[in-house]
Amino acid sequence: MTTTSPPIKQRILDFLAAKPAENAFLRSEFNTLAESRSGIDKALRSLIQEGVLVRGGYGVVVRAKKGVIDGESYVSPVVDPDVFVKEALNKLGITYGPTQVVKDYMAGKTTQMQANLALNVGDRRIRRKIGWGRRFLRYEYENVIRRIRKGNRKIPGA
Repeated sequence: MTTTSPPIKQRILDFLAAKPAENAFLRSEFNTLAESRSGIDKALRSLIQEGVLVRGGYGVVVRAKKGVIDGESYVSPVVDPDVFVKEALNKLGITYGPTQVVKDYMAGKTTQMQANLALNVGDRRIRRKIGWGRRFLRYEYENVIRRIRKGNRKIPGA
């Protein structure tokens, strides 16, 4: 008599249940749950359609919550993008810090507060799109800040 393992979808649900404190998950974290990458992708798509997870950007899925507003149902992440973006960056091994605008505000140099979701990632070359809805992470790079301070205002890619 052979024992069969549970379906991939159930293995993913068990994986999520085993990590209640985590909200953001990288696609690569699910690789050990099945031999087939396409099987994992199919199960993740199914969980996204069911409202268990939402896409949080390239290679990132986030726990979801369902709700109703004015009779219309919706699905959204259980935490704000400000929270799960940092969790995803930690899992990717990317160090981050406050942007120059936030540093200036904290030092009392300005009264303007940063309104968008942005983090300083130093000299790392990262372009991964992470966020949800209209709030996606913007990256600030140290080498660009150094060029601006030197007087060379030409920003690469602009």
